[in-house]
Amino acid sequence: MERMHSAMKRKSKGLIMGVLLLVIAMQLAGCSEVLQAMNKRESVSPVQASDFVHRFYLERDDYKEGDQVTFISELEYVGDRKSVTINHAMSPFYYGIQESTGKYTFMFVMPQPLIHTTLYPGKPLIEKYSNGWAYLNDGSDTIIGKPADIPFPAGNYTVVGSTDFNVGEFGEENENKEPMELTGKEVAFSVAP
Repeated sequence: MERMHSAMKRKSKGLIMGVLLLVIAMQLAGCSEVLQAMNKRESVSPVQASDFVHRFYLERDDYKEGDQVTFISELEYVGDRKSVTINHAMSPFYYGIQESTGKYTFMFVMPQPLIHTTLYPGKPLIEKYSNGWAYLNDGSDTIIGKPADIPFPAGNYTVVGSTDFNVGEFGEENENKEPMELTGKEVAFSVAP
């Protein structure tokens, strides 16, 4: 009887250890995705002007036609105040996209309302953008050609993410009359057929 009780204890300990190892393995697998995203973010050279830091990066470097290409922009206040308010268009971020052959052009347009956003030290404003759309350059004088069949056709692309905003609330004297502009580093990605 004692042997049976002892054997059952070993089995339950083995089962508990197995479940515990499985839980740890699952947590590590989930953490690896988070770590990859953090490593990607940290590998991007930040651009700083005054008390603001801009980071710009892609979720991935390689895509296939039809994939959603996502740019990620961050704006962080690194000054001494508890917070600072900025005013900007629909977004403080905008993008310049080019395709290597020149066959396609990209337009980045957004509504121009005046929006106020409060930034806090250590809490960056993060925005994902995935609405790029390619237009065919048909050689005519028209600004925008016919849209391509998919947003990013096969090709090699470069994109620059930038910010444009003013510091201060609307109606109060802005601390800087000229807009703050931070142009991020150029990043490249490819789209395979």
